[in-house]
Amino acid sequence: MRWLVLGLSVFVRSALATGIPAPPAEDLASAVAWECNAARQQMGLPAVRPDNGLSRVAFSHSLNMGTRLFWGHVDPEGRTPRARVLETYHDFRGGVAENLWKCTGCARLSVEELARRAVRAWLESPGHRQNLLHPQATHAGIGVWTVGDSVYVTQILAFFANSARR
Repeated sequence: MRWLVLGLSVFVRSALATGIPAPPAEDLASAVAWECNAARQQMGLPAVRPDNGLSRVAFSHSLNMGTRLFWGHVDPEGRTPRARVLETYHDFRGGVAENLWKCTGCARLSVEELARRAVRAWLESPGHRQNLLHPQATHAGIGVWTVGDSVYVTQILAFFANSARR
């Protein structure tokens, strides 16, 4: 498996099981990050900064859901978003939130439309909206996995309190 690191600190991998061309996952992750920060700006909140470690956590969860065919914030081993962040940042202190979005049959949509749909879905869900627009969130990571005509997007939002950052 190949991990791609972008300047925007998003990690992604795309696997196509059908002949339908999926959008480049790295472009989708960047577009989702942009849409999220635009929504925060509209609410008078500062943009969240990209974080490599959080992006690895987000990508890993999208990959895990897409390849193991489960859906949820807790993986089959019982790990929560916070537990997954602690695997990357062992001394992490602060807050963690996670937003998930999956779309099946969406591979033919443009990257921009997929990003708008993901962020709109989060904004229309009270809990996900609270995560996305949390005033204490300072950092985020987005991970995208595409397989066949399904797109999995995970967003990890966090603030770091009294913990060393890598």
